[in-house]
This record gives sequence, C-alpha cells and structure tokens, in this order.
Amino acid sequence: DRNAYKITIPAEHEGKPVTEIDSAAFMNEYFGEITIPASIKKIGENAFDGVRLYTKDSSSDFRVYYDGTLEEWMQIEFYNNSNPMSVSSWNYDSCSHFYLRSGDDYRELTELNIPQGFSSIGEYQFVSFNAVTKIVIPEGVEEVGGYAFRFCTSVEELSLPASLETIGLYSFSQFGVQDFSFTVPATVRYIEPYAFDLSRFSELVFEEPGDGWAAFSFRECPSDWKTAELDPSKYSYFFDSPEENVTKLTSGGIGEYYLRR
Repeated sequence: DRNAYKITIPAEHEGKPVTEIDSAAFMNEYFGEITIPASIKKIGENAFDGVRLYTKDSSSDFRVYYDGTLEEWMQIEFYNNSNPMSVSSWNYDSCSHFYLRSGDDYRELTELNIPQGFSSIGEYQFVSFNAVTKIVIPEGVEEVGGYAFRFCTSVEELSLPASLETIGLYSFSQFGVQDFSFTVPATVRYIEPYAFDLSRFSELVFEEPGDGWAAFSFRECPSDWKTAELDPSKYSYFFDSPEENVTKLTSGGIGEYYLRR
C-alpha cells in the first residue's frame, strides 16, 4: 500500500523466519514508521532509497521500531541506502528516531553506548541517527566502518577508544552540532577520504599524527575554525593562516588544513 502510514515486517512468514529485506524492497514508497524484527540479518542495497514520508500527523519525522537489542542491530549487514534510518537524509528537515524494544513497549535511543565485544562498527550501522546526542565507543573497537555515523547531526559528545585504528570513508561526515570538539586517540593510523566531510565541530584534536591519513578528510568543514590553547603533546587541525611551528598537511574544499604541533 503506497499510502500506508506504518509498515510492520513479520518475524516469520509461512512458518519460516524472515532474515533478509531484499534490495530496493521499499524504494520510492510512502510511509512514516517501520517495525523491524530481530530476525533480520541483512538489508539489501537501496532497500529504502527514495522513501517519502507519509505520516498520520503531518510531522516531518520518521520512526524505526526495532524488536531486538542493540547488540542484534549491530549484527545486521547494511549496504548503501539500506538502513531505514537514512530516510531522513533525503526528506528535507526531517528527523529519524530509533526505538528499541523494552518489555512490552519501546524506548527511544538518544544516547548511543556501543556494547562491549565488538572489534568494529559496520558500514552504515548508525547512519542518520538524528536524535542521538551522545556516542560512546568502548575499548576493543578497532575500526569504524564507512558511513557508520554519517548524518548524526545532533551529537554533542563523542568518546573514541584508545584501541581505535581506522576511521572509515565518510564515517563522521555531516556529523554533530555546531561548535563541539573531541579527541582522536594516538592509536588511529588510518583516516579514509572524507571521514569528517562537512562536519560542524569547532575543533578536532589528535594525540599524534597517523601515517595513513587521506587527503581531503576535512573537505568543506566550517571555514571559521579557530585555534585553541592545547596541551603541547597534542595536535589540532584548524582553518587559519600558517603560524610559526605550523605544518601544512593538505588543501582542498573551502580552505587549507594545517597540523599544529
């Protein structure tokens, strides 16, 4: 039904578990809520591409209800435009809300504490979790996959572990509220292209420079970035004119990027 307000995917069909949502399954459909069972293990490419909001109260918000745990959600295999939360990214001024099963009801996820026991965060895992304001990634996580936190536009606080080694393609693109800062641990050695593309933080401090950072990871970040008083043992990227003891790292997009020692 192209005008269905709410879609519920069953956990079983004809006595068999439903484990996959096919590619392009809901492409260009119209709805405002979807309930996904914990049985789902894979969502195919473009499954939710072009979905337009159709809501009972004319709101601009999209809602995903998940009948499993956060640990189970992290084991779903996602592809481009397959995470239903991404619906908000092509519906202007909309916000995607994520709800986890809690007893007989659901609770909205506004603080994301990644569970222990994962060495990586998968591609597209938390794309467009627009209502989340705090993200804590625990020790043991070594890699943040591509697009993992893209469009998480309400984040005010981010904690990265000392075990982190790789920050993937577009993983923190268009990320965060205006003027917040966070520190990338010294263990990070690989930052893939556009990892922080168009993000809005005012300062990003690195404990030490890595050996695999990609050019243009900071393409078109805010042009008013300023330097700050930093621990001499740390480093910071910023947009500004070169000063003494400042090394130019790369350039592109709006401005030039420097590594301050």
